Amino acid sequence: MKNLIASIGFILLTATAQNAEAGEYWDVCNSCSSTEQKWAAERISPNYRRGSNTVYIMDIDSKTINKYKVTSRYHDREGVTIETVTSLSIDSQLELDYKSYVNELEQQKLDLVGNGIELPSSLGINSAFDIIHNSGFRNSISTHVSTHIGFIDVKVAGLVLPLTAIDKIASVVFIVPVTFPDGSTANWVLTGSSLTGTFTGEYEYTYVEGSAKDRQGNNIPENTDDAVGTATYDNYESSAENTADMLRMDDFINQWYGNSGGGTITCTWKFSDGTATITCKLS
Repeated sequence: MKNLIASIGFILLTATAQNAEAGEYWDVCNSCSSTEQKWAAERISPNYRRGSNTVYIMDIDSKTINKYKVTSRYHDREGVTIETVTSLSIDSQLELDYKSYVNELEQQKLDLVGNGIELPSSLGINSAFDIIHNSGFRNSISTHVSTHIGFIDVKVAGLVLPLTAIDKIASVVFIVPVTFPDGSTANWVLTGSSLTGTFTGEYEYTYVEGSAKDRQGNNIPENTDDAVGTATYDNYESSAENTADMLRMDDFINQWYGNSGGGTITCTWKFSDGTATITCKLS
């Protein structure tokens, strides 16, 4: 559910923030080594652009930012595009502004969200199972999260960060854990902030695909591949006395993925050392 910033929620005072320059790209690579950061820079830089692109890779966990030049050239003999990645020095003001924005956003999240949001039973959405194939429920929770969090005041006036970087930082930092009445969980994230002026714009909280878990902490599959993985996928475990949770998972998989286009999914149970495991195969 999108909302005008002026009426509720996320206000970015962007007197100088602007779109990234042509040939400039921003991405996040958390807890990455220098080699992994260069790989990330190479991935995000489009190789159809002959010449050089500037890429900024942000590590939000460590609050560091690195700048790279990715150069693409076509190798006629091999018939392939070759890319080289070179580290560049970064503007000190940009680095300071980046750290300031991350710190402020993290503090806002801590103040407003804490450890997460518990859904009231009055909302009528009892479990994370209920949202996987129901966009209406996901939208209802998006609205509830927005209303619950309310006003977010993150001032970036005077920062040299482009909106591309601001959006990516928000999508990593502002993750909102949601707990359902049955104890299952899923995450929502602040996304879609796209400002058109100093005080106007819109934003939304969006469900993070793949984040839904039952109350035992098992991932809830969102498609056939999730349900079977490879030939065998032993990911759904519970203590043996909580077989009701396993029955719920079993019923869910059979209801939504039991007869897929690629065959039939069959799930079997196994009990060992006080643990119940459900294994699903595609045949």
